[in-house]
Amino acid sequence: MPRAATLAATLLIASAGVSASDAVLDGIDAIVEQAQRIEKQAEQAPYPAWLEGAPLTPAQREGVESIARDAARIEGSARTGDAAEMLGVDPAGEASGAASTASGYRVEILVSWALGEEALREIAAEVSSYPNAVMIFRGIPEGQRFRDAIKRLHALLAGLDPVPAVTIDPPRFERLGTDEVPAIAVYAGGEPIAQARGTYGIRHMLARVRAGARGDLGAIGPTVTATEPNLIEVLKQRLASLDLTASQQRAAERYWGKLRYLELPQATEPRSRRFDPSLMVTADIKNARGNVIAPAGSRINPLDLMPFHERLLVFDASRPEQVALARELAARYRDRRLVLIASGLDRAAGWDGFKQMQDGFRAPVYLLNEPIRARFHIERVPALIDAEGRDIVVREIPPPAGE
Repeated sequence: MPRAATLAATLLIASAGVSASDAVLDGIDAIVEQAQRIEKQAEQAPYPAWLEGAPLTPAQREGVESIARDAARIEGSARTGDAAEMLGVDPAGEASGAASTASGYRVEILVSWALGEEALREIAAEVSSYPNAVMIFRGIPEGQRFRDAIKRLHALLAGLDPVPAVTIDPPRFERLGTDEVPAIAVYAGGEPIAQARGTYGIRHMLARVRAGARGDLGAIGPTVTATEPNLIEVLKQRLASLDLTASQQRAAERYWGKLRYLELPQATEPRSRRFDPSLMVTADIKNARGNVIAPAGSRINPLDLMPFHERLLVFDASRPEQVALARELAARYRDRRLVLIASGLDRAAGWDGFKQMQDGFRAPVYLLNEPIRARFHIERVPALIDAEGRDIVVREIPPPAGE
């Protein structure tokens, strides 16, 4: 999940005294979205209501549930560089000194199990040293179950503190135009400015970038070909094998229309609010090693545990004027990652309308849930949410008059 959502999860963890968090699903691809049309609310109910009216065969149902479970776990970490959700690690146990890498760059290292566990362990240790770096797989080894792949990865990362950021994100391989690993890319402002193959040395790569190196720097050392199949293609093939009928697809669309949104009033005037997110710990919070880092009865500020480098933009996607303002704000605020969250959606436009709107932002759009709304004190939209020092700041921005 994005670090914005992880911060909210940390707030919830602190108040509940547990070391688990709910995934916020985003939809990395239309294929994954299709799977979630059928079982989007898997965490809230065993089956969506529409299954009663258009039942699947037992084999189809198991296939749908399996895809939805895999998609949920993958999407909880994909595109975010957050290993906590993927590995089941308590976010409160992550490093308290998280900060940007040298010069504020973001670093991605493409990897594969074909490199061997010893090399992957070295890369993981390198990534662990840089909170703004992430190691990326294209998928899971062919023939291996997702849960087994995660257990294997968990064992690989055991003992590393902080836990390095790990994602499964096939489009990153496509964006850099390579299936050779290791490959390293340095990003600035969301765009890759330099990349190289055959190396994973972050310090060396950043030094070259600071010295003016740009573009594809070629092969610096030996590489191997990533052997994992593209996970999106795997999900696509699995979904195609289900042979869903047109009536079931229509039932899925009706299910979309029944989804409940947290509809919030539109901001009518600019307003800024600041609050301290500190909470009373109701039960001991432990890190991944089992050490108590916050005893019951103490007060903690989640921002001390996990600096909040993102910015949240919450808006009502069913109102064109708010969507237009959200696009303007997304273009304006490029100094940090902007997480888009919709408090409402256009039911009439359905899934196709949602995907079209999301494609317009060229970024995932998340659905606002009650824990996020409550923890960030969201009252009106559009709203920008930032961290300033040890406080959370919520700024309500009304759309221009006449829109």
